[in-house]
Amino acid sequence: MHFEKVLLPSYVFDASLLDNIKQKSLAEVVDEILIVLRDTTKADYTALSIWDTRNDVLYLHRFVADDIEIPPARPGMSPLGACMVKRQTLRGFFDEFEGGDEKLKEKIGPVLCIPLAFTEEHLVGGIGIGRKKGKGAFDFWDEANLRAAGNILSLIVGMKVVQDMLNRERKTVSELSELINTIFDVSDTEKRLQLLAENVSKIFGADFVFLGRIDKVKNVVKPIVTIGLESPNDIPIGKGMSGIVAMRGKPHLFLEFPGEIPKGYEKEAAKVGSAMAIPVLVEGKPEFVFVLARSKTRPTFVPMDFQYFILFQRVLNLIFEIMKKDEERQRLERLRARVERLDAISTLAGGIAHDFNNIIGVIMGSAQLGYEIADDPQVKEYFEYIYKQCSHAAVLTSQILSVSRGALGEQKSPLELRSAVKGAIKMLERMFPENIKIVYEDDGKAPYAIFANPSQVHSMLLNLAANARDAMPNGGTLRFRLRKDRALSILDDKVESVVVLEVEDAGEGIPEDVIDRIFDPFFTTKEPGKGTGLGLAQVHRTVRDIGGIIEVESEPGKGTKFIIYLPEYVGNEIPERPDTVFGKIKLPRRALLVEDNKDQLELLKRMLLNLGIEGFAVSSPMEAFKVFEEQEGGFDYLITDMVLPELPGIKLAERLKEKKPDLKVVLISGYSDRISEISKFLSKYRNVAFLPKPFTLTDLAEVLVRITQKSPKHS
Repeated sequence: MHFEKVLLPSYVFDASLLDNIKQKSLAEVVDEILIVLRDTTKADYTALSIWDTRNDVLYLHRFVADDIEIPPARPGMSPLGACMVKRQTLRGFFDEFEGGDEKLKEKIGPVLCIPLAFTEEHLVGGIGIGRKKGKGAFDFWDEANLRAAGNILSLIVGMKVVQDMLNRERKTVSELSELINTIFDVSDTEKRLQLLAENVSKIFGADFVFLGRIDKVKNVVKPIVTIGLESPNDIPIGKGMSGIVAMRGKPHLFLEFPGEIPKGYEKEAAKVGSAMAIPVLVEGKPEFVFVLARSKTRPTFVPMDFQYFILFQRVLNLIFEIMKKDEERQRLERLRARVERLDAISTLAGGIAHDFNNIIGVIMGSAQLGYEIADDPQVKEYFEYIYKQCSHAAVLTSQILSVSRGALGEQKSPLELRSAVKGAIKMLERMFPENIKIVYEDDGKAPYAIFANPSQVHSMLLNLAANARDAMPNGGTLRFRLRKDRALSILDDKVESVVVLEVEDAGEGIPEDVIDRIFDPFFTTKEPGKGTGLGLAQVHRTVRDIGGIIEVESEPGKGTKFIIYLPEYVGNEIPERPDTVFGKIKLPRRALLVEDNKDQLELLKRMLLNLGIEGFAVSSPMEAFKVFEEQEGGFDYLITDMVLPELPGIKLAERLKEKKPDLKVVLISGYSDRISEISKFLSKYRNVAFLPKPFTLTDLAEVLVRITQKSPKHS
């Protein structure tokens, strides 16, 4: 007679319910079982809760109660939550268990709960029955009924989960296939992201969409694409829905707007009812946050929606991986195009500068010599004025040459970039106005060693800082950042890691229509007389000379950031650079001069005479060989132009060095594109030098003293 009370036989023989399980929703099936269970056990309350512990989200919650709403039982909390975690039957009185809802404690007396068993390890659940306070406890037969219902529910839920997941996956594959085809039909990254947001919004019926990039340096999520938001601001990590997901790195289902509302989102927060947010991973790290939200007037997102959205996460990760690689490919193509354009401009500028330097050199040298021999003070003043104006022209020409072929005045050496940056900052703090704050940051992975020309690097830092200062006429913050990263594919294959220098201002920004031209020589947006357009061109050339690349990110009104990737130097300990001190030394007396420009040749001869050196002047390499033989190699110096008819000056020097190894050589040029060849020549011999045109008598004297000191006979 007692067995008639057991739920299982009566439920199994309810053929109509069993036949309709596949056609009914999981919630409908659970509700029917809970009603039968309530009636059979004479309970006042029945409830079931199932949690997805992998994503910390409620998978299903159903209850039957006439006088109160029963909230979901979290794992470990309340009688039902405790039995989920302990995976054992629990009986007693509701208020004996921790974490139970206070309103339920006032209503519910005796309770009986059993855990549900699932094949999916990430699902935990429990089913419980309760009676009002003052009623009797549940007996053995009530527990038997509850266990029977629990077994059936475990089976049905497991079956429905698999069925729903298969249906979801089929639908997901179809929709994602269409989505991928749609977004990759366009090449522009911004349009791709907009299409992605629009399509995902339609799939899930969202009213608001937020797609943002996680900026760990500024500790914010920066909006990229939004739908339904008026004027989105950056969201601090840890605040709002996207900020919370960025901080946790896990998907989250929000049934209401959480915690403190980020600035600028007050109107939207008042409208949002529920939302789903997931991090998007690139190379295994969270780089983006995707948020879908519905308004309060719409049905809330349910756990099954959230499970579906999590399925999207994996594919979104893949989409963003592909987009990043495609974006990097496009970026590298733009960089190559920029390099090719600059090479063409540089070659043209260098050729002009070569001829211009010859003219300036003759004028400067003649003015200096004229000043030395003039007696009339007014004549001296005229010569001095000519010399000063030519010096200004020489500086401009040297900038053009630096842009076109780099610097050869000082050789590359290992350099600790952090020391160089901090040294530049000290100088800038004395030079810049007080309303500009200079900040240094790094990732703590020192040393930041590169192989570079120290003078070039110093000039690069000052040029970038000057550009930032001009962009912030009303003041702001200038940031220098150093970090290490893996090498980019555009760099030499031998480069494994890079030192990244970021220089960021909070200035006016660069208009989109000119940003691709900012590194072009002579291009400037400044007023006439306030800029030559060579500063950033010099920076670009310096970066290339070191073997790196430079990028720029800018938004009008929000500032500009230059990002420079430089190959990391991984050699031995970085040596100290001793200062060179020139001592007084008596110069040798004879020099062979080779220069095809007659005016320059004559001026050079006069300069040497002023230094007490006899110069034998010829205008071609063939004449030089002839004079060298006639004089039986009796020369202390060879001073030769790089560009000569019949034979380059460097080849002439090498042949004469073979004949006389201790011959001291000065290569002079207004322009040369043979940087590598010159560098090898300078590193091969001790007593050689390169002297760029135009040069002064003092410049020539210092070079001659230096190579004389390096000579074995004078060391």
